[in-house]
Amino acid sequence: MGATIPRMVRSSYIGAATGVSLALSGPLSSTAGDVNLKTITALTDADATLIGTQLRGGIFTITPSAPRILTTDTAVNIIAAMAGSVDGGHFEFTIASLAAFDATLTAGVGVTLVGIAVVNNVSGTWRVVRTSSTTVTMVRI
Repeated sequence: MGATIPRMVRSSYIGAATGVSLALSGPLSSTAGDVNLKTITALTDADATLIGTQLRGGIFTITPSAPRILTTDTAVNIIAAMAGSVDGGHFEFTIASLAAFDATLTAGVGVTLVGIAVVNNVSGTWRVVRTSSTTVTMVRI
């Protein structure tokens, strides 16, 4: 027997104490603003590996004094950071280069990059899509 959940549900009504669970099949929105909280990771002025959990966090900044290489984590580690994901599941991250030197994104094992992988005194955003249990594709958007 299913339960009807009102369109507007207070968060205090849902939880272990009430025994009610909620499954959504569409996007979640809030009148209070964006519910997708982002973490800003300030990278040092050096080549770096972008760890799966950092990628999931959303935003990287770098102020390069020379061209820098930013390598993604492996697809397996990125998928592990997407706990409970299925094929087609996705998230986005942004790299902001705060100086006039290239910051070039390169692919770790099992990662495919699509689109321009260089940011130079500008930001770029990529959508990371799980394509199998061991591979992801990152598409510049």
